[in-house]
Parts: sequence; C-alpha cells; structure tokens
Amino acid sequence: IAPFAKHIVTGYPYVTVKLAMTLDGRIADRAGASRWITGAEARAEVQRLRRRADVMLVGAGTVCADDPSLLCRIGGGEKLMRVVVDATGRTPGRARVYADEAAARMIVATTPAAAAAKAGAWGRHGAQVWTFAPDKAGRIPLKRLMKRLGDAGYLHVVCEGGGELAGALHDAGLVDEYCLFYAPAVLGDARAVSGVAGRGTLLKAMRRMRFVDVRQVGDDAMMRVRKV
Repeated sequence: IAPFAKHIVTGYPYVTVKLAMTLDGRIADRAGASRWITGAEARAEVQRLRRRADVMLVGAGTVCADDPSLLCRIGGGEKLMRVVVDATGRTPGRARVYADEAAARMIVATTPAAAAAKAGAWGRHGAQVWTFAPDKAGRIPLKRLMKRLGDAGYLHVVCEGGGELAGALHDAGLVDEYCLFYAPAVLGDARAVSGVAGRGTLLKAMRRMRFVDVRQVGDDAMMRVRKV
C-alpha cells in the first residue's frame, strides 16, 4: 500500500525508477543501443510492474531513440497512463505514444513555447498537453509535474528512462524506489549511457536506501530498494 499511503499523506504519487543495466551501470552502449540488455524473463517482470502502475514516465530521448509503446502487454493494464517529459518539442507527432490506439491515455509535459509549435501534432489522436513554465535550466519542473499527477488521482508513477530523467528525479528527491535489473555483463566503456545521470552528491551526502527484494529473474538479477 506504499503508493496509496504516500498519496494520502503528501498528495504526491509514489515514484519507482526502473532500469535495465549492465553490471557497470550502463543502460545503453555508446551508440545508444539498449535492446536488449536483459533477457525475456526480466522483460516479463517489467510487464507485471507496469500492470501495477498508474503512470509510465519517460523522457523525450527515450521516445526519439526507441519509439516505445509503454503499454502493458499483459492483462490488467487497460487504464495505464503514459507521460513523456519533453521541454523542447523533440518528440515527433508520429511517435507511437501519440498515434496508437491508446493515445487518449497519453500526456506530454512540456513548455508553453514547445506546445505552441507541437501541440497540434501531439494531440491529433487525443493526447493531452500539459504545460509548465521551465526552470532556470529550461527543464520541466518535475516536482510540479508530480504534484499535478497526484492531484489527478495517480498514485504510482514508474519511470522507465532514460538516464537524464532518472538523474533529475533523483536530484529532486522524488524517487521512492529503484527497481534495478542487472544483466551479467560489463560494457566497460566510459562513453556508454549511465543509468542515473544527474548532478549527484559527494559520498558524505549520499542517502542510503534499504533492500526490499533481491532475486534472480531468468539469467538476470533484480534488486528493489526503497527510501529509509
């Protein structure tokens, strides 16, 4: 009941960041390729996570690179919403999330300037366009986005990428839980894409979390950690 409890107490949704990574914490290689780091059993577990969620959240880079559907491919996810954070209007209106049969269950979080240029293309099949004044760095203020999702009644948000969005959520103190799938492999490349690419902290300021689940899923390992 953690998502319900947080929503009742704070008005904000519970945020899970899900990442599929190599052992050295990379979610894609230097060319941006990420399919598939983990195996079929891990991907099936992700579908079960989607079934329990209210909202799937990704950044514009994920939509541009992978064109994901973000839908739950097993029964029980018929009300799942999708949110794309796109401050600059990078995502094309032809992307699956804006044009598929569930386009009405799609929200793009953007700025007024980007909406002026792209709202028509994004909303052609029913997607909602939410605008936010950007922060000093030109980014969507994620705390305000989460508050608006909470006000709309969404209890559990699962972020599936990418590294910059995961890092921004972490920096903002918005992550309640990480669900990490590790493949038994190492890219060993400093130019590969990091799983959590925020500003970060020094070690002395690092916040500890607690393990709530550690198990093997097919050939991969799944670890879930939550805020203490």
